[in-house]
Amino acid sequence: MHKVLEIYYSEIKKNVVLNSDNDIIRISIKLANYIINNYEDKIIEHVLNRKYPFLQTNEKIYVKNRCKDIAEEKRAEMQAYIFTKLFFYITTENILNMEGFIGFRIKKYLENIEEYIDISVNKYIADCEYNQFIDALSLYTEFQNSLIDEIEISVSDGMYNVRNSDGKIIFTLSDFDDILLDVLLTLSPENIIVNTFCFNNKELLDVILNIFKNKVVLV
Repeated sequence: MHKVLEIYYSEIKKNVVLNSDNDIIRISIKLANYIINNYEDKIIEHVLNRKYPFLQTNEKIYVKNRCKDIAEEKRAEMQAYIFTKLFFYITTENILNMEGFIGFRIKKYLENIEEYIDISVNKYIADCEYNQFIDALSLYTEFQNSLIDEIEISVSDGMYNVRNSDGKIIFTLSDFDDILLDVLLTLSPENIIVNTFCFNNKELLDVILNIFKNKVVLV
């Protein structure tokens, strides 16, 4: 076997001599990595500008970084896919136009990148809505009259125990996270002590911290 592969990168041409299948494997691996390292950012930018032109610069940066994180998790799978497409293409063809190959031969890769961007945009929107919700509740507590100075929250046998400053249990809730939050919003205590031992719901704990901020003490 002896063939010369003409590779075109934009206006740059490079000839590669291939004498065996091993040579094709090596050049396919090299080109697969080249595509990911040199074109992925451009593909992301192109899709973002085409599908989401209304996003501000800082929003696009957030989406782009999250998209790249997702792509990194799928990196081995996509590298194998692009490598396979390159290997079989180079086996039968003598001319490789990089832009044409990317646009027409690895559509699954392009579709995946677009999917990752959609996921990232949806996550960004959800985060914005969540933050607006948390800010509204936090503002609500600022104007809400406090019905109790201090409470302590602990978890025992799957139950939330809410005690006053004298250590007396005033509420016992059986694994109802939303009810606990309702109780806190209603009482609007000046100080909230959270015993984190056995408090396994990190999401709920984050919500409490984000709403009540410096009123919360973790022990």
